[in-house]
Amino acid sequence: MFKRICLIIVTSFLMSTLVFGASIPLNAIWDPNIDDVTIGYKLYRTDGTRLLIGDIPGENPTFPYSFTVTVPDGSTGTVTFIVVAYSTTQVSEDSNVASYPFDLSPRPAAVKDLKVTP
Repeated sequence: MFKRICLIIVTSFLMSTLVFGASIPLNAIWDPNIDDVTIGYKLYRTDGTRLLIGDIPGENPTFPYSFTVTVPDGSTGTVTFIVVAYSTTQVSEDSNVASYPFDLSPRPAAVKDLKVTP
């Protein structure tokens, strides 16, 4: 019985770190379209499955557009994004890809009380 409870606790802990992860606050900015048909923009995360980050209505959005992404705790990698413009009936091609590298790997604690003597 005790082994089963320990296994459940360990499994729950491991799953919670995978599910919750670390949040990275980011800002996006781009040149708004100057056409007469754009009514908004959609920002997508593209380093895995294409995931909608935000739907930004209006032809002249307020910048920066702030958002948060979640990555696994202690991980290192790069998150990538694209933006598309849309009208009432059409969607533009993808923008260029914007990348943000991150490194959340654990670091050793800082050394304390350093002294140098003759």
